Amino acid sequence: MGFEVNIIKSLQSIRSDFWDAFFNVYAYLGSVWAVLVFFLMFFFLYNKKVGVAFLITEGLAYFSCWLLKNIIQRPRPFVSNFDIANIGGESGFSMPSGHLTATIVIAIFLFYIVFASFKKKGRIFYSIAISVFVLVMIIDRMYLGVHYLTDTVAGIALGGIWCAVALLALPPLGKFWDNFYFKLKQKLNQKKELKKNKTSLESNCDEIDNDEPKDK
Repeated sequence: MGFEVNIIKSLQSIRSDFWDAFFNVYAYLGSVWAVLVFFLMFFFLYNKKVGVAFLITEGLAYFSCWLLKNIIQRPRPFVSNFDIANIGGESGFSMPSGHLTATIVIAIFLFYIVFASFKKKGRIFYSIAISVFVLVMIIDRMYLGVHYLTDTVAGIALGGIWCAVALLALPPLGKFWDNFYFKLKQKLNQKKELKKNKTSLESNCDEIDNDEPKDK
């Protein structure tokens, strides 16, 4: 664990107001808010099935991460080492990293979309961008003094496991979603048709009433 402490100290040795602000803002890319934004993007801009699978995966990963944190109960780096600053203002336990768990799920689903949507050149460019996204998040968590390197690796492993489960479950989930969506759409169309027929019937009744001769 000594080398992990040294990594954090090395990163914090370049500390400045700019880097504090940059990494604190960057941390939001692994937060619940980022997960919700990516879910909306996947659901509305790419594929509803993928969006639902992503949200379920993130939910399961988040719960298992919370569970493992409370089982392992590893103190944060700034708790065990007083010369490490808590720049991120975090509390609670350290392993695994929740931000990296969420980030790797986002990254793997992005990889899935990239490889399904682009040819070789596009795949290479976006794969590098996604990899940098994950790498910077690893640095972010250590610079802020809230995680050891092994915490981030554990978060990546945990998120990766849930993604593997999700991608294996995606085909049957797709069938379930198709059946559910079809039945829901069918019921909505039936209600719409009934409402339309009811309105038409009421309109015909009004016409009949208006055509009847009035008593003088």
